[in-house]
Parts: sequence; C-alpha cells; structure tokens
Amino acid sequence: MYFMIMNNLKKKTRLFLLLLCVVLIMILTTYPMQSVLEIGQIPNNNNDKFIHGAIFAMFSFLVLFYFNNYRKLRYYFISIILGFSYSLLTEYIQTFLPSRESSEHDLMAGFAGIILINIYVYVRTRFEKT
Repeated sequence: MYFMIMNNLKKKTRLFLLLLCVVLIMILTTYPMQSVLEIGQIPNNNNDKFIHGAIFAMFSFLVLFYFNNYRKLRYYFISIILGFSYSLLTEYIQTFLPSRESSEHDLMAGFAGIILINIYVYVRTRFEKT
C-alpha cells in the first residue's frame, strides 16, 4: 500500500525528487570531509560507510520510484546500473579534490546499499496486495 500511495505522485514530481537527490549527493560527496562530519556531528570513523550505503540506496530507490513500475525486472537493473555508475562517478571526482579521498570501501558500501534497497523493494512489491 505504501508504494501505491507514493506512485500517485506526478512524473514531474518524481523526477524532481530524483534530481534533488543527485544534487544533494554531489554536494555531500564533494564538500570538504571535515565540514560534512561537523554538520552531522558524525565521529570520524567508519560510520561514513553506512552513510554512503544509505544515500546511494536512497538514489536507487528514487530511480525505481521514477519509473513507477516495480513489477518489471529491467527497472531494477537500470536502478542498479545507474546507482553504481553514480557511485563510481562520485568516487572518481573525489580523486581530484584535495579535501576528499576516494575509497573502494565507499564504492562497495554504496553498491551494498543499492543492492539491498533493490532486493527490499522487489520482495516487498511481490507480496504487497494490489
């Protein structure tokens, strides 16, 4: 029922939410790390891996949400490919920023979040009453 309620939003609104997420992720991943940690009062340890997983899971969910069709597997593949590509792009951009460093662990954390949200949505929509 939750997905049915959300799907009533217009396609332009879903696109806006997806683009807003893209912009927010780019800001958070290119902003100096110490400033990001201070904003969220996050201690500087491996908690950022959880955050990476969560923000790319949100991105992947919004890709699925934009297509508004949880029954077709191709949209899950598109969501996974776009999510992983965007995660890879942000890590690549970080290699050029003096205040940030690229990490394959961040990439793996993002990919884990993407996979987990796709599995969750797939299973959840298979058992949801229509």
